[in-house]
Amino acid sequence: MHEFCKCGVRFCETNYHTILCYGCGCEKFHGYTNTAENQLYNSHFSPSCYPTYSRAARFRVLVRRLFALDVGPKITDPVWHYLEESVPFKTTNDIYLALKASSLVNKHYQLHLFSKVFLDYNPHTIDVQNFLEQFCAKFNGLLHKWTKSGATSFFSYNWLIEQYLREHKLFCFLKYIKHLQCPRRRQKYDSKMDLIDSAHENVKCLYVPRRMLPTSHFLNAISDVKTPHN
Repeated sequence: MHEFCKCGVRFCETNYHTILCYGCGCEKFHGYTNTAENQLYNSHFSPSCYPTYSRAARFRVLVRRLFALDVGPKITDPVWHYLEESVPFKTTNDIYLALKASSLVNKHYQLHLFSKVFLDYNPHTIDVQNFLEQFCAKFNGLLHKWTKSGATSFFSYNWLIEQYLREHKLFCFLKYIKHLQCPRRRQKYDSKMDLIDSAHENVKCLYVPRRMLPTSHFLNAISDVKTPHN
């Protein structure tokens, strides 16, 4: 029996014994037993029956959607009919508000793609494939540092994408993401990022090789040693 979140979306199992909702991001511990309702990695001979969740893969999907590199929902998905019935839209934010107010189970929020379809779209000339790889590389580095830190909760993907967009001055794409509105959560992620970065720097300092002494130091030391006479 599959478990569903309160938002109506089916939970997906991660590879670290939690289940995660793709819809609202809710995550909770799932246990270690191997029952019909809870197929988890408690043995080398009992692989999971659920699709496993990868943070790196999920982040890549979101960035591809941000840059409109994804093919989007199926043509039969109700979101297309809903948006067609809701036109006209003047801005991307109008599309976002329409989706937010809808009763759709899966709202998709692929705002860049929907803007291409339902707005008077002005194409850009930015090499988004290059930035896709840069963002994913930065995310993988952060994921590694977060794992080493031992923190129990991760960052909001949209918050991270916003930071990367601002860092690379890709302001034209900011309108295509769902911005984290809560000031307390934004401050929480800022503080967590600083903490993880500082912890990583401290670990690096422990493994910095000792500075090599100049060759002249060893030559002078050898010259000061007196050779014993026979």
